[in-house]
Amino acid sequence: MGYFKSILATIKNIASGSTITINGNYVGGRSIQVDNDTVIIDGKDIKINDRKIEITITGNVESVDTAAGNVSVTGDVKRASSVSGNVKVGGVVNGGVETTSGNIEIGGDVGGNINTTSGDVEVNGLVKGSVSTLSGDIRHSK
Repeated sequence: MGYFKSILATIKNIASGSTITINGNYVGGRSIQVDNDTVIIDGKDIKINDRKIEITITGNVESVDTAAGNVSVTGDVKRASSVSGNVKVGGVVNGGVETTSGNIEIGGDVGGNINTTSGDVEVNGLVKGSVSTLSGDIRHSK
């Protein structure tokens, strides 16, 4: 495995029993990186043929960082970030959530700050930090 020109996503410490799909295809492992047309799962390369990245995690994960593509987690996350893509977490975010261009939707509590430059923010739990968006709406239901 060499150096990559642009890592599109990194997902670390995926909880045992969690399932991950990328563009509708099931993948498994504890550490996943997405680079242009390759998915690296626990150090092994798998080719993908789609430039649009959709990552869905059913379960808990420590961190999710994407450069491009949407990510959805049904469980809890320690922290999540995206440069260009939406972030949706069904459970609790123990740390913070950040996007440059993308919406943020959190189903549970957030232990840190929530920041987006261009996107809407929706939180259905308590937020211990601050919430900010330069271009978007903020909705909070608790």
